[in-house]
Amino acid sequence: MNRVKSVNVAAYLLSLADKDGIGLSPLKLIKLVYMCEGWSLALRGKPLIRESIEAWQYGPVIAELYSKIRHFRASPVSLSGDEDDILSTDQQELVNSVYRAYNHLSGMQLSDLTHQAGTPWSQIWDKHNRKQIIPRDMITDHFTALAAA
Repeated sequence: MNRVKSVNVAAYLLSLADKDGIGLSPLKLIKLVYMCEGWSLALRGKPLIRESIEAWQYGPVIAELYSKIRHFRASPVSLSGDEDDILSTDQQELVNSVYRAYNHLSGMQLSDLTHQAGTPWSQIWDKHNRKQIIPRDMITDHFTALAAA
């Protein structure tokens, strides 16, 4: 399966939220995309998104996605994906599962989950050396441990 752009995962998550009649803030959307990547690595053994994930002050961030949605601030995001880069059925099923598992949490609650001791973000974050890439193997190990718990 090919990796997709994070904006397409985000657009698919927004379509799920729209069906539920809710909006997603940039913070919540970025954290949900991160969760999708982590669970893809743990359960499917392969990345979902093309971009790397960086450790920022408020947790794991996909810089390319953030740059497209940051202007929404705390408001619900409106975004469309790239029609040449659509999610496969397998990828959609994974995103559906992650959405169902985490959508009840706020953006801050999701951010808090990513800040817990032992998370990939907590191991990489350094306030003096910001925006370091979180290695995918570290994300894989973390979500594999969550799956086993």
